[in-house]
Parts: sequence; structure tokens; C-alpha cells
Amino acid sequence: MTTKIFRNALTVLFCALLWACNDEPEPLVPEPVGPDNPQPEQPTEPEKPSEPEIKNPRTVLLYIVADNSLGRGDYDSDDLREIHLALADKPIDGRLVVYHSRPGTDTGTHPVLYEIVSSDATQDVELKAYPDDPSVYSTDESRMREVLDDVRQLAQARDYGIIFWSHATGWRSEDGQAKSPMMRSFGDDRRHRMKITTMARTLCGYDNSFIYFDCCLMATAEVFYELRDCAKIIAASGAEVHAEGMPYNITLPYFFTEGEADIEGVAKATFEYYDARTGSDRWSTQTVVETSQLDNLAKATAQLMSQGIEPPANTTKVQSYSPTRSYCIFDMEDYFEQSVGITPEQLETWRTALSSAIIYKAATPKVNGSHSIRRYCGMGCNIVTDPENAFVSGYNELAWWRDVVSRNPFYQK
Repeated sequence: MTTKIFRNALTVLFCALLWACNDEPEPLVPEPVGPDNPQPEQPTEPEKPSEPEIKNPRTVLLYIVADNSLGRGDYDSDDLREIHLALADKPIDGRLVVYHSRPGTDTGTHPVLYEIVSSDATQDVELKAYPDDPSVYSTDESRMREVLDDVRQLAQARDYGIIFWSHATGWRSEDGQAKSPMMRSFGDDRRHRMKITTMARTLCGYDNSFIYFDCCLMATAEVFYELRDCAKIIAASGAEVHAEGMPYNITLPYFFTEGEADIEGVAKATFEYYDARTGSDRWSTQTVVETSQLDNLAKATAQLMSQGIEPPANTTKVQSYSPTRSYCIFDMEDYFEQSVGITPEQLETWRTALSSAIIYKAATPKVNGSHSIRRYCGMGCNIVTDPENAFVSGYNELAWWRDVVSRNPFYQK
């Protein structure tokens, strides 16, 4: 009897437990939101601080290296006066910052960085002085990087461009103090220069939309190709330029056009200014290249070189852009036309690549007063007549030699 009662009790307990496990709890109904029962605030993620809007559309850096014969002739001061004159006619939509290395660095006239803000030179705003050791040169990589960093900190913009103002000799150079005037490349700061390879290493990594060389002999394949990753557009002269340089009172507005800077307009206005002159004072060459096309030009030129073409035996018959032939800047198209081993079809393919890279080119019939310019394809180059010549003035260090010229079996003998 007791056992039966115990079994019945266990059965009842088991059923009760089973019912409890299967019984779902009633869902909780939130109380209505009202004045007496406000909605609890939901936690929100903190807002990320927004980047400050950069209103300045463009900053142009005019990098003047004038502790040399140009500065002693006051050509830098003349160009700065032209800039102030241009601003009297029309203000610019942007900021023009000048790095000015002037004569007398060794005696206390240190370089300065300032902004030209109006036609009144007394209103120029000094941004930074560089009162450092005179052993620091404006053609040093460290100084140029310092200035580029300062410009981006002190004159922020959505777009940047550079005008280089000084002496120059194309690719032919060596870092530091030049052994002769023929070995200069960019700049002359108390006879210290900057190699193009050094300039490329310095400039690449900075977001410059254009580079304009207001100096001599920089429109060469070697220079353009070395700097191809440093700016979208590069403008330069194949020949020497007048000491007075570009007419800034005319060209300045083109640097600050809406959208992209009109560098073709700068080059065209400069050429027309000098082309309108008469006699021995009428001379100018201008070239503007699109750097995105330079790799294609290099490939097309390397293809010609790989055929084993032989350079002209007599380079005096090839168009030189300068009466000083030791600068080694020859018209590239004339060079290939006179080389041995190029078919007309190959030359035409190469011309197509060249024309794709050149946005604008122009040349007067003569330069330097009396030097004839019968050919101007817009791009000069060196002619390596012998393998040993590749080691003159560091030519073998250039990317154009490595990627293009050295592919010629003629130089591997």
C-alpha cells in the first residue's frame, strides 16, 4: 500500500515537473512611453571629428635660387616686381609663396619664405626665415624638403605646383660644388648644384600637379623621365632662356585658373612674348609634357635602341639646342632620323609616342641671338657615341640610361 502511494506521488511530481518545463513564460510587454514613463536614452557612438575643409584651391611655390650671377644682376627682383604688377590688375584665387635665396647668404642675408598677397610689396607676409649655417644650400635635398614641408603646413591647399627659378643645364651635373660651369643641372647656390636624380628623390612623394622650370635647358628626355612621378605636367625650355625669364606680369593668372592650372597657357604666353621681339633679342623655346605618357615614350625609344641602332658618326650635323655643344642636348627626332638601323615604320611608331607625350611645343628660328633652330621636336636628349661616354657627368645614373639607352647592344660591346 505504502509503495503504491509512493509510486503515485512520484508520478504526480514527474508530471508537475514536465508541465513546468513546457510552460512558456508570458512575453514582457513594455510599458507605453509617456510623460510618466519616458523612453530611456540609447547609448550613441561619439562622432568622429570632421576634417577641416581646405578652402584654398591652389598654392604655387616659386623656388628662387639666386645667390649667383642672376641675383647679382637683380633679375630675381625684376621678376618679383612683375608679379606685384600682375596682382595690381587682378587678384589670384590661391596663394603664391616664394622661397627666396638671395645674394649674400655667407654674409647674413639668409633665405626667407614669404607670401605675396597684393600689388604692394610692403604687404608681403613673411612665413619663415631660415637663419641657419651658410653651409646649408638651397640646392641641398634637406633644404628643399624642409621648404616643401613648410609650404604644406603654412599654406595648405587642395592643389600644389612649383616654379623653379635659377640656372640649370639639363641632365649634366653632379651634386655639391660643380667642377666647371658645364656641370650644373638645377640651381646655382654659391656654385653648389642639384643633380636631377637628387631632385627626383626629393620631389617624389609630394603631390605637385605641375613643375615649371624658369631656367635653361631642362626640356630633355632625361629630365622629364627622371621627374615623371613628381608631377602630372612639366614645362621647360629646350634651349637657354633669357636672363629675365618668364614674363610673370603676363603669365601669373594662368597658374591660378579654376580647376587645373593652365600650364600650356603659361608656356604659350611666354613664347609669344619673346617671339614678338625683333633681331637677336627674339628667341624662345617652350615644351609642356604630360608625364603619364612618358613611360610609353620610354618603351618606344627602348624598342628602337634594342634594334642595335648606331648613333650618327658626326653629331655636329644633329640639331643642338644650344651653341654650347658640350651641354649635350640634341633634338631627339633629328638624332633618330640620322641614326643607322631605323626603318621608316619604326620611326613613325616612335613619333606617335612622342606626340602623345608633348602637349605643347614652340621654338623661334634662332636662340641665343644667332644659333639656328631648324628642328625642334620639343624634347632634347644626349647622344652616347661611345659606351665610355655613358659615364660622363653621371649619365649612367639616370633612369633614361637604365631603362632606355642601355638597351642598345651597340653600347654593350
